[in-house]
Amino acid sequence: MKFKSMFTIYAAVLGLCVGLVSGAFLTIVNLLSQLLWETVPASFDLPVYYPIIFGLIGGILVGVFQTYIGDYPKTMEATMEEFKATKAVKYEKK
Repeated sequence: MKFKSMFTIYAAVLGLCVGLVSGAFLTIVNLLSQLLWETVPASFDLPVYYPIIFGLIGGILVGVFQTYIGDYPKTMEATMEEFKATKAVKYEKK
């Protein structure tokens, strides 16, 4: 009985922590998205093609990061294949 109650308390606390972190992350993403696509263009009277310029800059940054960091995150299938073959998963550039 003691194990069940401790497990339930642990699961509840862990769930609360994960929920709080997830909620904070989604709130930050929402605020930054609103800032980027609504507040900044309205404040600086940016041209109509602002999204195209910003999209190009973001795409270049993603390409540069993938060139230097690698093709992450790995898919679940690739991770499971590596784990089945080597009994480990390495997170470093090969």
